[in-house]
Amino acid sequence: MKYFIVEDSLDEKVVGKDFPQAYKFIKGYNPDAPNMLFSIYKYRESFPDYIPDLDGVMLSGSAKITNIVSNGFSPFFS
Repeated sequence: MKYFIVEDSLDEKVVGKDFPQAYKFIKGYNPDAPNMLFSIYKYRESFPDYIPDLDGVMLSGSAKITNIVSNGFSPFFS
């Protein structure tokens, strides 16, 4: 079995200069639609059986993409 340690970071070399890294949606993205961002909230104790469509989440201009993205929508998403 593999275990991973997840740590948050404020290091600008890792996450970029903007916080949060994701701050809004692109025009036309509906986060409430099935298989979109907000559909994964019900999976707090398990994994969804689909890959959520996160293509409509906009990163800030100085953010760097990381495995865990700070955002204003939820505690975290990856």
